[in-house]
Amino acid sequence: MAGQHPFQPLQNRSQPEGRQVPWCRYGYYLDERPQFTLDPAFHGGAYYVQEASSMFLEAIFRQIFEPDAAPRILDLCAAPGGKTTLLSTLAGAEGWSSPTR
Repeated sequence: MAGQHPFQPLQNRSQPEGRQVPWCRYGYYLDERPQFTLDPAFHGGAYYVQEASSMFLEAIFRQIFEPDAAPRILDLCAAPGGKTTLLSTLAGAEGWSSPTR
């Protein structure tokens, strides 16, 4: 595999490689850790790397809010980090407020 890029371009990727995290529709366990810093999609913000335990927030979010709800969320401790990024994805543009915005 020498000389080959370890990642497929986004347009040719049907879904991430690995097993899906049961409590997060966007999370996947990887069988091995790739060199994310070599992936242009990572640098372009196409995905965010975090531990599966941080993704449990989606299960809590889904229990609290109705599926078609547009909750207003104000994150006063945003860095932003992994949980902040996940919350902003779940709440959508209309439901997200950050003091930095």
